[in-house]
Amino acid sequence: MPRRYPAKAWFHYDDRTCDYGCMATEYLYWGLTSLLGAQDFPGRCEEIAHEWEPCTPEAFRATDRVLAALLTGSELRLPATLPDGAYAPERPR
Repeated sequence: MPRRYPAKAWFHYDDRTCDYGCMATEYLYWGLTSLLGAQDFPGRCEEIAHEWEPCTPEAFRATDRVLAALLTGSELRLPATLPDGAYAPERPR
C-alpha cells in the first residue's frame, strides 16, 4: 500500500491490515455500489471522499471506464439495480 497516493487518485485506502487482494475487493465494492447508485445520496460523497471519490454512477463511469464496462457487461451477470426490499413473488392476476 502506498504511503501517499498521487494527487489524481480516486481510491485511497489506508487500512494497513488490508493487502492488495483485500484492496481489490474494496475497489470492486466501491465501483459496483457507485454504479448502482448506493453511494449517491446527500452528504455521502463528502463522507467517503477520504477513501473513494467517484461516488455517483456518472462520476464512476467517467473515472474508470474499463471497470465500469466490466461490471455492466453481460459476462459477469452482476446486479444492475439496487435491492429494494420487495422480494415477494408476483401474485397471479
